[in-house]
This record gives sequence, structure tokens and C-alpha cells, in this order.
Amino acid sequence: MDDICSQTRLDIDLSFYKAMNIDLQVLTDDQIIEHYHRYGEGEGRPASPLSFVGPLMSSVKPTEDVLEIGPFVNPIMLGNRVKYFDVLDSQGLVSRAASLGYSGQVAPKINYVSSSGDLTIVEEASFDVVFSSHCIEHVPDLIEHLNRVARILRPNGRYILMIPDKRYCSDHYVPASTIADVVQASHDLRTTQTVANFIETYALGTHNDTRRHWAGDHGVQKIFEDPNAILTAIQMHNDAQGGYTDLHAWRFTPRSFRDLLMKLFSVQFTRMRPDCVLGTGRDSNTFVAILRPLSM
Repeated sequence: MDDICSQTRLDIDLSFYKAMNIDLQVLTDDQIIEHYHRYGEGEGRPASPLSFVGPLMSSVKPTEDVLEIGPFVNPIMLGNRVKYFDVLDSQGLVSRAASLGYSGQVAPKINYVSSSGDLTIVEEASFDVVFSSHCIEHVPDLIEHLNRVARILRPNGRYILMIPDKRYCSDHYVPASTIADVVQASHDLRTTQTVANFIETYALGTHNDTRRHWAGDHGVQKIFEDPNAILTAIQMHNDAQGGYTDLHAWRFTPRSFRDLLMKLFSVQFTRMRPDCVLGTGRDSNTFVAILRPLSM
């Protein structure tokens, strides 16, 4: 498929894809790959068992040391070899959950707490696996974050991520982040969200109903419902007074994420390289990526 750049081509488990799609079993392997990238990806057909939480978690061995970033009150990684990092301690997370309408929640013990999300407090080369779910899009400086994760991973370690696909959430109308955006944040030594991030979230966003997005109903941007949305977003940024705010700094699709990471790796801004990037499943707003720190 010469019209699809290999750098942005998503990963596919051929045996799994054939087993999940009986109608395709007569096709050759090359035809299966072509089918997925021409049709299956857009239809949300799962291309790997790792697209599902159960098999993804099962890929982590009980003997591996794991750090989960941002578990809130719903950690995904469990076990006596799992540690947790968040911007609040356990009680703070429970209080935040209550303020959001989640009552009776119990947070895990948070081993590392940094109100700014600073991973430098974590011991170097301590973990076989670092895991995060819907967190990487919040970090102000993506390059710094990736390099901090690389530092705390042991040789042959991996960073497993579950990432929102901007096409199927409130970010639908906001363009995918580019390498220029990411390098600018690194150049600025950014530690908090920008006024642009506030405007993108509170003025340029839309509804967050994933099934509606998959059905082609993307709604309208908030600015068309509230002409003062941009001014309100600016005021919210000013009210934050430079403090960290929990909103999206980055927007990705599976292909844009793979392309961005390959570019950052190729120009040696990070040692983290995509080992696997999977497509977003039907009626989901989440895709899976697995990164590994490699020598450059």
C-alpha cells in the first residue's frame, strides 16, 4: 500500500485479525494487512488482543515491577509489585473524586506524589513497566515526560499507554498535536497548561459522547453555543495563576501519535520509540501504545 506511509502504519496481529473476521480468512497475509489499513481501522475492528484491557494487563508478568502513573481512585495495575504516582496523595484523590460526584471511593496508597507531575522523585531504573491511562495527554512538556519515563525504566522495559483518540472525544475539532507544538513546549520548559490549552478545552471542544462520535454526530464547538467561551477560558487560565490544571495539553490519533514519536526519536529528542501502536476499537475513545527506550 504505497499510499500509506510505513511510519504511520498501525500494528496488526494477523492471526488474531483473521480469527476475529471469518469473512477474511480466504485472503493472503498481504491482503489482510491491506484490508485493515483500508477498511478495518476506520471501522474500528480490533487488530490485536492487546486492544482489550484484560489481555493488555496479562502481558505484564507477576514478577515485573510496575509503576502506574495517575491511577486516581481507579488503578488498573494491581499487585504487590505495583507502585503508584499521582499529583495528589490518597486522601487528596478521594476528596477530588467526591468533588466530582464519585462517593465512597478508595484510592490506592500513592508511593510518589508530585503536584506538578514531576517524575524526578522516582528512583532511577526502578521499573520493568511504566503504565498510564489517559494521562500522557495532560503533561505540559511531552519530551521531558518521555525522557523521565525512559530514565526510570530498566533495560528492555516498556511504557504501556492507553491514550484518548481525539476523533471520538471532546477534542474532535481540535487539530492533532504536531512535532512543532511539542518542541515548542520543550523549548519553553513548560510546566503548566497554556492559555491555548484552556481555549482548546473550554471553547473549541465539543461533546464527549464516544458512541455519538462513532455514529458521525460530532456536535458543535462550545464557542458556537457560548460566544463568551474564549473569554471565559482566558479568565480560567488567569485564575489558575500558573498552577497545574487537569486538562488536555495534547491531542492524538493512533497514526499521529506513532508519527510524532518516530520523529522525536529520529531527531534524538527522546529515546522512547513505538514498539506497538494499535487502532481504536469501535465505540471506544482509547487506543493502546507500547514504547521502549532504545539507544540512539
